[in-house]
Amino acid sequence: MEYHNNFLQQNKLPKEKVLRIHWLGHPKEEEKSHSSVVIQFTDKTTAQQLLQGGLVFDGTFMRKMPYTPGPIQCFNCLKTGHQAHMCKEDPT
Repeated sequence: MEYHNNFLQQNKLPKEKVLRIHWLGHPKEEEKSHSSVVIQFTDKTTAQQLLQGGLVFDGTFMRKMPYTPGPIQCFNCLKTGHQAHMCKEDPT
């Protein structure tokens, strides 16, 4: 949660503008030199302003792009487009 407060301060954002911040993967792995973070804003205008302008995370000016989630994948049959609880295949 500390990085959440630092992000707000460094980018001069009110707390109400950021809905959620979460890492993709495990950023605390010792061998890892890079990681991606997803920042979800409460309104589209704030997100667009930060995409067009600057974004600082942990004191570093960051490269940024809109997040596009990957396809939904079933952990039963491994096909895309549905989740395991909706799968028509026999459990493996």
